Amino acid sequence: MTSSREHSCREVDLDRLQLQFKHADKLLICGSAVFVIEETSNPRIDDVRKIVETIEWLIAGGINYVMADRKPQSYHGIVHAERRIDDLVYRALVFEAPKIVRPIYVVKCSEALWRKVSETVKH
Repeated sequence: MTSSREHSCREVDLDRLQLQFKHADKLLICGSAVFVIEETSNPRIDDVRKIVETIEWLIAGGINYVMADRKPQSYHGIVHAERRIDDLVYRALVFEAPKIVRPIYVVKCSEALWRKVSETVKH
């Protein structure tokens, strides 16, 4: 099942860009909101760092490499994980997220991912 919200978002596979740093897996660009997504089966601290470094790269001008047609107003990190998040990763979320202002969310399934995107874009 796909929602109309999914159709209004553009997905960018960051691996295809052959970036020269550890980065998240993909971006979802939904209007002026950019979601930086790391997909993993077992969440680790490194996943949080990939999201933070990707957002920092985007803010520093990397977003122009991805899209030149508009200026994002917000960046959001999402760890899309199959398993439960452990305490060390949770602490990394708490301490790393302030670097990029927005929180980093953790979701387990694609439905929860789209729900989080939809909730965030509405606000």
